[in-house]
Amino acid sequence: MKEKNVADIAETRLCCSCGACEWACPEKAISYVETVGGYLLPKIDFAACTDCGICTSVCPGAGLAPALADRLPSNPFIGTALQTYVGKATNRDLYANSQSGGIVSALLAHALETGEIAGAITAVMVAGNPPKTIARLVKSIEEIRQAQKSKYCPVPLLSVLDEIEELEKPVAFVGVACQIHGLCNILERFPCLKEKISFTIGLICDRTMTYGAVDFLLKKAGLAQESERMLHFRDKACGGYPGNVNVIYSDGCSASLPSSIRIRIKDFFTPACCRLCFDKMNVFADISVGDPWGIDGADRIGGESVAIIRTEAGKRIFQNALKNSAVTAREITYDEVLSGQKIEQKRAEWDGYMEAWKSLDRPLPNFYEKVHEYSDTQHLNGYYKSHLQHALSLDQYPSRNALVSAAEKYLFSQSLKRIRTLPFRAIKRISGKVKKIVIRGTEPCS
Repeated sequence: MKEKNVADIAETRLCCSCGACEWACPEKAISYVETVGGYLLPKIDFAACTDCGICTSVCPGAGLAPALADRLPSNPFIGTALQTYVGKATNRDLYANSQSGGIVSALLAHALETGEIAGAITAVMVAGNPPKTIARLVKSIEEIRQAQKSKYCPVPLLSVLDEIEELEKPVAFVGVACQIHGLCNILERFPCLKEKISFTIGLICDRTMTYGAVDFLLKKAGLAQESERMLHFRDKACGGYPGNVNVIYSDGCSASLPSSIRIRIKDFFTPACCRLCFDKMNVFADISVGDPWGIDGADRIGGESVAIIRTEAGKRIFQNALKNSAVTAREITYDEVLSGQKIEQKRAEWDGYMEAWKSLDRPLPNFYEKVHEYSDTQHLNGYYKSHLQHALSLDQYPSRNALVSAAEKYLFSQSLKRIRTLPFRAIKRISGKVKKIVIRGTEPCS
């Protein structure tokens, strides 16, 4: 697809809010605005824009830079794996505060302590009304700790690349696949930056959600809506691994919501671009990290992480961390990880959503034809199109409150469907029971 600027990409909702365009624009004519539906989209200052096309050349929503597309793995859904591990951080504080096994944090902390990097670009959730996810260059162990846990919402991570240009040492970069794609596009366009990136850690990502999900979860948590809050989408201190939703208030109170609520609203708040992403496994990263779904012997209480070593640079970083006991890990097969991550299902769904996207007469990213060679068309059905139409309709609500109310109705309908599929005895057992939010003090879930 070829556009003059990323306004066209934002209009089609192929934008993944990665921040590549904002950083790359020579006129600084691009900023990000949040829509009613919770999308975070680039806004163009057309008085400053010269239609130079640089923003679209680095935009992963438009596709991959030509040199990057040439480097697509033979099977782009799984990529290359030199080694595969499951394990956890040895630092007790980082492990206890992690979403899963804390391997990402442990690798960053070790690289920082050994002088490998000056810092790391990553996403951080900050308290507010409502809380927001921001891009940050973290430079200390405490800042790494503050960046722990998943942020299932948009963040223009690449917008802070300016901060690394004057550093004497390179940095690490941690992101989901679309952010890694945007970084790789930038490095192809601006090769002088390559020496500034020591290594990349790619997060295995099924999808994010729009910022509408944040408002929905805050409303479900209740309490004072005008107060400053922190939101953790998954906090294993609440209910154990993999963790419930945790909302922490400035007065020390907190509210936890069962993880089932977060899971059941995912389809409602999934942005269109996530449906069209083939790269769940983050195949361009040096190391890909995620949850140990389907791995025999994985710690189901405290949590662990799987780490897929994809490059020699990633191998060096991980082996150094192992050697110096920053992480503890045991080797497993990549096939175990792929099975647990349901990659065959992902491949079939990607093709279904792409075919549905074409039926809506929407533009295709430039990698479509090459990735399509490895997709699976035998599971096509109508819900792909309905999911995309719903994602494209999120901004048609008159207000964020109306969007959240619609999500509540959706959640209720999902609950009814679930009850209808239960045996009579199970329905009788749960009838009349209401799940109550747990309100606690400053250490609510420990």
